[in-house]
Amino acid sequence: GSPVLVSAAAVYSVSISFQQIGALSIALSGVAGGHPYVGQLDAQHVKVINWGDGSPQTEALFTITDSGGSGSNKFFDANWSTSHNYPAPGPYSITVAVCHSNCTGAEGADNTITIDVVIPPATLTVIKHVDNTGDGSNVASDFIMSVTGTDVSPASFPGSEAGTLVTLSAGVFAVSETPVTGYTMSTSTDCAGAIASGENKICTVTNTFIPVPP
Repeated sequence: GSPVLVSAAAVYSVSISFQQIGALSIALSGVAGGHPYVGQLDAQHVKVINWGDGSPQTEALFTITDSGGSGSNKFFDANWSTSHNYPAPGPYSITVAVCHSNCTGAEGADNTITIDVVIPPATLTVIKHVDNTGDGSNVASDFIMSVTGTDVSPASFPGSEAGTLVTLSAGVFAVSETPVTGYTMSTSTDCAGAIASGENKICTVTNTFIPVPP
């Protein structure tokens, strides 16, 4: 965000910060300035010219906090903010411009800044516990686990007492298994429901051996 001399008449600068505000949503904000600037004060803008996901440019909310001077000494400082919803987790490269007029670079004065952000996936740890009280013999890996949801990986895997880490997009999910004869199944609270981006939940699935009556 360091100022860059873009013409003999103007020095524009812009800074950016971000915060994740929802499962797939971020808020951007920063400060911008022209010391000096070109054109009229009401023709200055901050725009997100690239969200990294193919979305159209977005005009940011732009509030002048200080301005003054005249001619080659006129200046402004401003706060700006905007937000965006992404279609899926992943890394995105965002470019923001402070500029005169349309932010096309053709007006003779602008400056841009780029920031890389990551919308993290949700993670689910699936623990398989087997209670063999009564002479049962199956182990955790004898039970095939399944997770339904969005962008689930892996979606099917052998059970593990140590736990298996599953990644998925935010949304509704559920854990199930292929039944094994001679065992009942019970699940903990976080084996189904909703999960947010960046959230980790732990699901424990317990299978209890059913002793054969004498």
